[in-house]
Amino acid sequence: NYPVWSSDSGLHTWDNKLTNYSLSSILARRLHVKSLLATVGNMQTSGWAKNDRIDWLLFRSQLESVSFYDRVTDLEATNPQIYVDECSNGIFSLLKKEYDTPRARALAATARLKQMPLSIEQGKRNLTKPVKLYAQLAIDSARSIDSLFKDSLMTLASGLSPAENSALVSARDAAIRSIHGFADWLEKRLPGM
Repeated sequence: NYPVWSSDSGLHTWDNKLTNYSLSSILARRLHVKSLLATVGNMQTSGWAKNDRIDWLLFRSQLESVSFYDRVTDLEATNPQIYVDECSNGIFSLLKKEYDTPRARALAATARLKQMPLSIEQGKRNLTKPVKLYAQLAIDSARSIDSLFKDSLMTLASGLSPAENSALVSARDAAIRSIHGFADWLEKRLPGM
């Protein structure tokens, strides 16, 4: 569900993906948490050992936290920063540790860059009640993303073929245009927030 978070945590199975922020995926994740929380909440723990009951309570608390944020803060609808963070962390998580060859990481970055315009469009559709402070932070982040994509990311490109390098640059430039367009889109909405 959260491939960038996975990459950031050191599990690189989904390095070529971004989180799907379509409404159906958001709702599916929320329903899964709600269902799992109901299952965990209905467990009969009275016969369990003390440490097992503590583990159960901690796990339930973690689920309650996710459920609370889904219900109350509704981040996908209120916080534009999550979409900019998805893009920047999607690249940074591939750069910060040499877990694979530069070429493999550059190819993963190309795949993620190609998904960024769609992710940004999903963000625009989801942001029905953006918070002004979050929007200002997202604008600042979006406007400062260029050095990550144009300088830091390109250190991985040395092992790419000319065609792979061209695909990386093309995807990078489209992602930057999309992210900057998102900042412009947010700025137009700031006065009404």
